[in-house]
Formats: sequence, C-alpha cells, structure tokens
Amino acid sequence: MKKYNQYHIKQISKEDIPAFTNLYNLVFNKKFNSDVFKKKFETNWAKRTYIGYLAFHENGEIAAYYGVYPSILKVNEKIHFSAQSAETMTHPNHRRKGLFKVLMDETLSLCKSENIELIYGFPNSNSYPQFMKSGWKHSENIIRYNIPVKLTLAQKIFRKINNTHYQTTALKILRGFEKNKFSNWSYEKNIINQLFHPRIQEYIEYKEFKNNFRVFTKYGEALVSWKYNDLLIGEFQVNDKEKNQSFWTELINIGVKIGANNLILDSTEENQVPSSITHFKIQGLPIIYYSLNPEIQNLKFNFTGLDFDTF
Repeated sequence: MKKYNQYHIKQISKEDIPAFTNLYNLVFNKKFNSDVFKKKFETNWAKRTYIGYLAFHENGEIAAYYGVYPSILKVNEKIHFSAQSAETMTHPNHRRKGLFKVLMDETLSLCKSENIELIYGFPNSNSYPQFMKSGWKHSENIIRYNIPVKLTLAQKIFRKINNTHYQTTALKILRGFEKNKFSNWSYEKNIINQLFHPRIQEYIEYKEFKNNFRVFTKYGEALVSWKYNDLLIGEFQVNDKEKNQSFWTELINIGVKIGANNLILDSTEENQVPSSITHFKIQGLPIIYYSLNPEIQNLKFNFTGLDFDTF
C-alpha cells in the first residue's frame, strides 16, 4: 500500500467491493447492490481482473477511485488486450486533492505491467477535461439516436402511483419477447481498419445482467437493456435489410408496451436506422483513448451501446 499525503493508495480487490459500492452510491446518488460490481469486476474473459486503485483517508474513509475494466479489441484479425476507463469518482470531502491524477498514474502503470495496450473511455463533460490534460486523445463522438415513446395517460398514472410494480411489469413484458439465451448471440460484424469488441460468447456472457434481454421480433432481434425507464438498444440484427423500417417499428412498439420514455441507440455507425428516425440523431459521448502501444495510434473505433460498461 502506497502513501500520498493523508491518503493510502491500494489496488482494488474483491474484498473492497462493498466500500467501492458505498462510494459509488454516494457520488452518483444511486442504490446499487455490491453484487452488480462483483460481476463487473470479474473480467476473466479478458484474462485480467481488478485493474484500478482506491484511495483511503488516514481516518479510514474511502476517498476516491479510478480504474478500468479489462477487455479485448480486435482490428484486422489482430487481437489487442485493452481496457475501458470507468467509475471515475471522488468523495465530496476529498475533492481537489490531486487524487484523480495519482490514481490514474497508478492504474496506467498497472495496465503496462499487465500488457494492456490501449485504454478507451466515454467520459462525461465533468471528467473529459481532466483526461485531456492527462494526455488522452479524442478519437470521435458516439452517435446517439434518442427516439421518444408516447406514453398513454394510464401508463403515466400507473408509474406515478406504483413505480415498483410498473418496473416489474416492464421486465415481465420484455421476458415475453425472449426465445433464446442472451449469451447465445453469435452475430459478428465484418469490420476493417477499426477497433471493435469481437462478439465472442465469453464477452456476451459478461454482459448478462437481470435487466438485459435478447428480444425477438418478426423481422430481427436485439440485445436490449431496461435502464431508468429507457430501453437501450445495445446491438441488433435485421433478418432482411429491406425490412429495417418494419423492425424498428416493432422495437418502438415494444417500447410502447413497456412504457419506456425513449428508445436509445448508441453507435459509431450512422447508416443503421431507417430514414424515418434519423432526425432523432444527436451527438453522443466522446470516445477517448490512451495508447500504451506506439503501433496503436489514430485508429477509429466501432462501438455500439453494448460496449459501454454501463450496459
């Protein structure tokens, strides 16, 4: 354990997950169970786990965390051990103490020792400037399609009166569209000169959470996630490209049935949706990266919502 001013710096471990969860819930005003993060940190599919550092004040209070989730990226048939930057957070009592830079430097050093070649992330507006000051590069921005769903008055009242039952009902409806296991998704894209997550089974299994579903429609299927009353489209496959409009109509109808506020598709590709919904396109989060391999520079990424650590 290293010392930095009044703080003790240590690599995160399985035993630290409860303290990590408490810090996360405090900083982001959430109520997550530690089991969620236990699963997120078990990145055995990428051959590396628990890459990140915690700072504890000398009084024992957890102060900050910075770390990455190991992953694998592929470009032109070549595999690169990589990691996604995530969960940058500092306790309100310990901000402006230089902890972000200290924890990032420790994490980058650990990544090098673990032969991780590239780190990428999708920072929000608060953390973006800090990454840029630390030598990260901005590749491009995610394209987001934010498609509003019109709720009925009955749905609005139902959600307001009994939100717990509303959420349970939405999940039950989504399960009704499942015909096969989430982890059996096997579609692989033919991508050239762009870094992407290969859709190997271990990766898809890693993405299995209770609010994630593989939904089937007449014209295709999709990996979706029910989050904060929105239906996130992580990945999709249309049986016949000529039926793309019909497929998206089906997805929107599912959104109506579960009472979603929006259907959200995040992607680096523009030409995936029918012209009828292209006007819902907005600029999404930036894609930034820090290369630990001189050979990996100035490459483009090919990501979808499935590739976000929050999916």
